[in-house]
Amino acid sequence: MISINNLKDRSHAERVARMAVERLNDIWECRDEITPDHTTRVPPKLLDVLRHLPRTNCGECGVSSCMAFAASLIEGERCVEDCPPLLEAGMEEKLVELRELGL
Repeated sequence: MISINNLKDRSHAERVARMAVERLNDIWECRDEITPDHTTRVPPKLLDVLRHLPRTNCGECGVSSCMAFAASLIEGERCVEDCPPLLEAGMEEKLVELRELGL
C-alpha cells in the first residue's frame, strides 16, 4: 500500500502517481541487482537541500523563496519536479543530487 498526501490538485496527484509507478517499475526491473538497505534514514538538513536548488527565488514553484521550497521538500509537501528551473537543461546534476538526498 502506498499513501500520498499534500497534493495540490488532480493534475499534481496524477503526476505524483505516474512518478511513483515509474519508480516502482524501475525497481522491479532491477530487483535482482538490489541489496536491501535496512538503515534508518534521517531527513536531509535544510541547507544541504538548498545547496542543490537554483537559489533564484523565482517563485515559479508557488512559494516565496528557495529556502521555503527546500523546507517544503523536506516535509514532503512538495516534490523536486515542482521547481521548473530544476527541470531545465543543465540542471540534471542538481536533480540527481536531490534524489540522492532522498527527495
